[in-house]
Amino acid sequence: MSHLNFFKKTVAKEIHLPIPANNLPYENHVEHKCLDAFNLLCMSKFRETVANETEITKIKTHLDNLNALLSATRIPNSAPFAFHWKYNDTEYFSTSLMFEIHTITALSACNQMNLALKTLDGYSAKNSFQLLSTLRKWPTRTMIEPSQPLFTMEHWWGSVQNFAKGTFYLWKALEIEENVKRGVALSSAHHFLQQCWPREPHYGEIATSHYLVARALLYRLVGERNIDDPQTMLGCYNETLNCLNQLNLDKARIDTDKFETMLQLEDTREQVGANQINKNELHIPLNPLEDIKLPKHIE
Repeated sequence: MSHLNFFKKTVAKEIHLPIPANNLPYENHVEHKCLDAFNLLCMSKFRETVANETEITKIKTHLDNLNALLSATRIPNSAPFAFHWKYNDTEYFSTSLMFEIHTITALSACNQMNLALKTLDGYSAKNSFQLLSTLRKWPTRTMIEPSQPLFTMEHWWGSVQNFAKGTFYLWKALEIEENVKRGVALSSAHHFLQQCWPREPHYGEIATSHYLVARALLYRLVGERNIDDPQTMLGCYNETLNCLNQLNLDKARIDTDKFETMLQLEDTREQVGANQINKNELHIPLNPLEDIKLPKHIE
């Protein structure tokens, strides 16, 4: 029987992502020595359905082709590019090809992350943060009309990238049995998830839950490693319980059976509770968290 009343089935909040708001026939605007008219026509058709595309190979091919167009030649007397995207009921417009590249990259990264959260698939989470790692600032991003959208802002894509990385390592930690590697995975998950923006509208609540899960498991693991040092062990176990008191696992997307097995909640509560009851000379003072060494993490 489970000791944790977690993971109730709830209706997920709908996540709005950018969608194309105009048709864009690339073949009518530019010429490129490596992309003939048929390739450009295929790009135009792909753009119409890109909002729902999750096949990573097709996405990367389209993005490679878009980046190639940065060196394309404009067809004489043709109209300039006009990129329109709708996001949260607002239509954004720019003539910069970088806006198109950036929007499709951000959109595809979110689609990969959404797929990962539905299936607990680390491969899709990895695709997400690898896509986001390619994003860069460009000079005219502040000239998007009517204003610069959230998904073009560095703090947004940095937060989502950290969320994808942290979630990837958290899921890895739940699969790893070897103690040292599990510690590195949990420490890495903790490192990335603590850098997420809690109010980020797409993943903020899930990121907070994943952070607390990673922190609870990380301190439980460090406590186990310090069983011969009761002050450190109990300090870690106490922090695990503090995290659980703040955790709404309803928002998390993890394998809860593996989580409960790793957590060993009954033992954690028993150890901390017994020490709290002892108010005499048997009471063990807890080591402060800043004095407890955590496993190394991946940068």
